[in-house]
Amino acid sequence: MAKSKIVYSDIKWDEIDYTVISKVIEICKSIKEYYWKNRPKGSSQSKIIESGLDYDFLIKAYSIYHTEWKERTFGITKIGFFVAIPSEYKNDEKHKSFHLVLDGEVPSDSSISHNFRKTDRFKQDIKDCCRDAIKPEKDEFKRQAIGKQCPYKHVILTKDNIEVHHQGIKFSEIADKWIEENGGTEKIHQFVNPSVNGGTITKFISDKIRNSFIAYHHKYACLEAISREAHKEIHSRKK
Repeated sequence: MAKSKIVYSDIKWDEIDYTVISKVIEICKSIKEYYWKNRPKGSSQSKIIESGLDYDFLIKAYSIYHTEWKERTFGITKIGFFVAIPSEYKNDEKHKSFHLVLDGEVPSDSSISHNFRKTDRFKQDIKDCCRDAIKPEKDEFKRQAIGKQCPYKHVILTKDNIEVHHQGIKFSEIADKWIEENGGTEKIHQFVNPSVNGGTITKFISDKIRNSFIAYHHKYACLEAISREAHKEIHSRKK
């Protein structure tokens, strides 16, 4: 018996269990089909989804499952989506996908997949723990850099415009290598206090594991204090 599809109009937004990956994927598909079918007449893309319950759902789904979501969005909170067929697939409708909009701009590789897996959520949880582990170091690094000049934009760094950038090896690459060298995703995830539906900060419940990542990050990371505008441009060039 064929599995019934989730109809967009029937989605119960306040009852979504984000731990059930198959349902999250089906809702993504439903949103995608709805906006594609209701795109402006003659348009090659849907209108931008930038508010509403479907927008809130997509933001939450991607922030939970996309293992480089924070690297893709680099701290910008105003994010939207539209549905289109990537240019390399021309008019092949089976390849239509979500595209990412960041603060009014569309990254050059804006097509973004929702082929989520259980291990994606586990790895995202772990990376959130890793970010939490090095937050005190980054906060202190920022504090000491305030009042200095950004090496790229030649503006004075303030508490409102400062960002900490990983030169050379990206944070995500450091975390990936540390996870691999310490037993893999499923083993490390045993030491995670996850927060799938919000509330509790996702962090390591083991001081040993937490300190292991802090030491590993300290060994390989090269931090640089720069302005938010420079940080955005650097990430845009890498896409």
